Amino acid sequence: MLSDDYSKCVFLHCDRYIELHAQFGKYYKFRVPKFGRDLAYNPVNCDLYVVGAGSDVHRLNLEQGRFLQPFTTQSLGLNVCKVNPEHQLMVCGSNEGRIEAWDPRSRQRAATLDSAFSLIQGKIFWFINLLLLFFRQKRY
Repeated sequence: MLSDDYSKCVFLHCDRYIELHAQFGKYYKFRVPKFGRDLAYNPVNCDLYVVGAGSDVHRLNLEQGRFLQPFTTQSLGLNVCKVNPEHQLMVCGSNEGRIEAWDPRSRQRAATLDSAFSLIQGKIFWFINLLLLFFRQKRY
């Protein structure tokens, strides 16, 4: 959802297309470079993040109407991405069990967490607490 009242929303299709919808219906349709698996919207800078089959996080600025330089991760493929509403870090999870946090202000990687290695070592409690910190959402 791009707005709180469901008047603006975005849909990720399985054929590499993304559709932007307004209250009256479909507004615009465009294609992303790789097959997408998840998308997230950052309302502070109007960026739409798309993750998928490749190692890049494709960024579309909806205010400018163009793709920006993608974030290049250390993974072969990405499955999920979320934006924290409090500190605006974009966090994405990979196929290899790696979690990467990106700061959109500096356009650099803020942190990397190898969760698969920590699960093997038996240190699951600090990993769960870190995940809860990243994905904590305000409840209304």
